[in-house]
Amino acid sequence: MPWITEAILLLAFHVAIKLARAVINIIYFVQWNRSASISTISPHALTASEMVNVKASWILELLGQY
Repeated sequence: MPWITEAILLLAFHVAIKLARAVINIIYFVQWNRSASISTISPHALTASEMVNVKASWILELLGQY
């Protein structure tokens, strides 16, 4: 029976790590989206299509963690 408890604890730890990474990514994505939506003119600003690609890659990375 102790090996079942150990397996459950390892699984719970693994799930907690994945959940924490997902929450961090969501928070970072929301903050990045807010800062990217502010209309600032910068020579290093992304074009609209580049911004869509970056946002899509963040979403795919987030979904790929599950």
